[in-house]
Amino acid sequence: MLTHTNKSSQNPEYLRQAALEVINNIPIEANLIYTNGSKNEIGHAGSGVFVKHGHEEASLKRRNADYCSLFRSEMIAIDMALDFVLEHQLFVEIWILSESRCVVQYLDNWRDISGRRE
Repeated sequence: MLTHTNKSSQNPEYLRQAALEVINNIPIEANLIYTNGSKNEIGHAGSGVFVKHGHEEASLKRRNADYCSLFRSEMIAIDMALDFVLEHQLFVEIWILSESRCVVQYLDNWRDISGRRE
């Protein structure tokens, strides 16, 4: 969902419904990839991926370095997902679903950001 939402000011049920509408409109033949990064209160971090390709499913998980940021854990999960796509040659329509708005916005602006570094 690339629409502007704010978890603190939006009704949680509205956000849930909006997300479900997006998910329910994904073509049935598309590859669905859910990504997540996490970090606990003592600094342990990890990344996870769930892939649904037709009737097949796969789960990937990775322990990240201690004190890895939540943003980085989310980015690692997306990188894991893209590696999986390449390794298994899932070159039909792909939908990567992430709950991290900041990561989605970063990737949406990636070309602009990378162009500034040169």
